[in-house]
Amino acid sequence: MGEVSGRPIGSSIRIQVSCLCWPLPAEETNRAGWLVGLAEGQPVYYWGLMSELQVMAVMYDASKWICRKVEKLPRSYRFTLGDRLINTALDLYLLLVEAQYTKDRQSILTQANLELEKLRHLLRLTLDLTALSLKSYQYISEQINQVGKMIGSWRRND
Repeated sequence: MGEVSGRPIGSSIRIQVSCLCWPLPAEETNRAGWLVGLAEGQPVYYWGLMSELQVMAVMYDASKWICRKVEKLPRSYRFTLGDRLINTALDLYLLLVEAQYTKDRQSILTQANLELEKLRHLLRLTLDLTALSLKSYQYISEQINQVGKMIGSWRRND
């Protein structure tokens, strides 16, 4: 069987990104270039200002991930801490939807920032209670931090 670029023909390439974007060399990026994922071990950048749709996509993925993880929490935490996690993540997502369609976004984005901080604390508590693995916590923390950066950028550029 033949090879293309060192890979067997017909093999798949795993791309780890949470939104549509295109790869750019790191040296071509400036303040407006944002790292959004990896493709074949190479950084993938979004060129331009982070749009409202991207923060929505990342938060949507994070909310979906949290909902799936809560289903696997121990029963003693699932209906207390789990419900809080889901409600906080969904409240944050809905605040971002509201901010997208409102002219006076600053107060909504400030409230979204507060919900984001609540979510961070709840996730840390879940980790400390050993209801969430360290690997899972690291993953969702990266997603939540990315949302925080995007909200901050949105607040500054509004």
